[in-house]
Amino acid sequence: MTRGVKYVSTLLLGLGVTLSCKDSEQCERSRMEVARIWSRVKDGANRRRIRDDGTIKSEEYMRKWAHIENQADLVSSSFETEQVTWGPASKGQKQLQDDTADLAGSNDPASLNFVQLLKEANQKAANFEKTCR
Repeated sequence: MTRGVKYVSTLLLGLGVTLSCKDSEQCERSRMEVARIWSRVKDGANRRRIRDDGTIKSEEYMRKWAHIENQADLVSSSFETEQVTWGPASKGQKQLQDDTADLAGSNDPASLNFVQLLKEANQKAANFEKTCR
């Protein structure tokens, strides 16, 4: 190889590593943002489960929100490390959609806020998967 070819090859390799590193940093920031919003979903479910609004909560209500909280925790933990566990995250997101489908038609502002937060978390996770998986 000539010296010029080696020089150009080295430059291209360096450029590729630099671009890859930049994308990697952006993906890491995105992953952390997704983990944070799923943590907010988990915390929101916990607040719904234990909220004191003066009414007596049925055992079914408590079980439902405990289950939603646990599912959100599982999804959140899928994004907590650099090695994202996509399968469990996807399964947990689907389960949460099924478990909260009845909330979308609610007149309760807290339920509607939770549905909106869940929608936002799913969208951020989808965007992250599209750009970084």
